[in-house]
Amino acid sequence: MNNALQRIKKKIAEGSLIQAKKECEKLLLEEPSNLSARETLGLILQHQGDLKAAEKLFKELVTAAPEFINAHIALATIYSEQGNTEASNKCLQNASRIKVSTIKESAKKHSTQKSITEPSEQLPLLPRGQPFNFKADRFSIWGQEIAFMTDPLFINSWNKVITKTSPHINDSAVYKIFWRAHIAVSIISQIQRKDLVIAECGVHLGHLMQTIMHYFKDKKNIELHLFDTFRGIPLEQIEKNESLAHWHNKNNYKGDYYKTTKNFFKEFKEVKFHKGKIPDTLAKFNNSHVDFVSIDMNIVAPEKAALEFFWPKIRFGGAVLIDDYGFQKHTTQQIMYDDFFSRHGIIPMQLPTGQAVVFKN
Repeated sequence: MNNALQRIKKKIAEGSLIQAKKECEKLLLEEPSNLSARETLGLILQHQGDLKAAEKLFKELVTAAPEFINAHIALATIYSEQGNTEASNKCLQNASRIKVSTIKESAKKHSTQKSITEPSEQLPLLPRGQPFNFKADRFSIWGQEIAFMTDPLFINSWNKVITKTSPHINDSAVYKIFWRAHIAVSIISQIQRKDLVIAECGVHLGHLMQTIMHYFKDKKNIELHLFDTFRGIPLEQIEKNESLAHWHNKNNYKGDYYKTTKNFFKEFKEVKFHKGKIPDTLAKFNNSHVDFVSIDMNIVAPEKAALEFFWPKIRFGGAVLIDDYGFQKHTTQQIMYDDFFSRHGIIPMQLPTGQAVVFKN
């Protein structure tokens, strides 16, 4: 990536879309064949809500460079936002065929197993039977056939979310947490009720919950409760051995992102925001039951309070999804969860994603 494009990407991350667009257009005057710059301009237009202009640009890009997979995937996302599922799926199928040839060509160049497929901001749809190699967020996979990546609904849901949140993402690792989103979607699918009450404690930009809401939009009736300070981790709750929380506050949770996150959920009716510290905000949850709880607050104090509050309310067949259970430097959280669940004769199911899941049976 050249320096000009790096500056443009930085402007996008800062939310300066108008300036980023101007600089991108200037770059394309100098380098009209720069595919990455054309793709970036299309994504800017998409972020600005100018779907017709973005669609036109990506169509031109597909015609000029049929093997440029990101253009096909971007078009699929645009068509999905427009409600054109048939066109969206067709674009994803075109992208999957390109990916197969790309993988085969790359495989010939590597004598050992390497991460030869690395999605950038958009996730490709894979055909059945196609192995996938990927260096993910603190874990790697190779030679596996990934069923959820053959699901157009999941791919569309995730890409729609990542397209909206991209200008506000400060940590590039977020683009690789799609597997965590799959875990959440899979759990919801296994709860055999059509009407669900869901709570998330620690929301930030809401990647997992947005994916769930898009995926089950026409399948389940979900009442969603979102708990967060929307200003980062409260300093008074951070213990001395939880120094990573200060890193998150400095690098990920900048400013007040309440309005930004709330805007991401505006198309969904049954979403309730509970802004403030846990345990203070838990009293706002008036339901007698809950079916699924996601906990991701990076430190022990609020997570323990949320667990003790919600566990008795979880209905039979429901579940708790713990985000930081297995990650390095989150040992005190793991110990807290192990102590709590051992009293119920339960061992949390640890996953390579760093998460752990506990079903209430």
